[in-house]
Amino acid sequence: MSSGSRGQWQGPLLWALWGALMGFGLLGIFSIGIVMLVLGLALLVPLVRSKLTGTWMALVGAATPWTAFGVGGMISPDCASGGSTITPSGEEHFSCDVLSSPTELLPLLLVSVTVIAIGLVLFVLSRRRSQVP
Repeated sequence: MSSGSRGQWQGPLLWALWGALMGFGLLGIFSIGIVMLVLGLALLVPLVRSKLTGTWMALVGAATPWTAFGVGGMISPDCASGGSTITPSGEEHFSCDVLSSPTELLPLLLVSVTVIAIGLVLFVLSRRRSQVP
């Protein structure tokens, strides 16, 4: 990758990183998320001052953790409670009462994928508009 193309993607990648920090920070606000929000806010200052292009990539970055959360929840839903029974042969069987059905996460997944698509489309359109002489 040449230095010119690396510089061309520096702004969009930094904006995507900022969005991902903010998205993950909001997703995990009660645990490590507050640290991610603070890091994201600290990164925002140099991003705004440097006037790097690619701000639409922040939408992509922000929706990425939410998409990962939605996909993970649909693939392996969490257990709310459960019980174990021991059979006469000594084997333990655990039953899981699913907290939520995988389809309950479908609206979250659809919205986050839509936000990613909107961010990518707006980013590409802004790139094309800035390259037109």
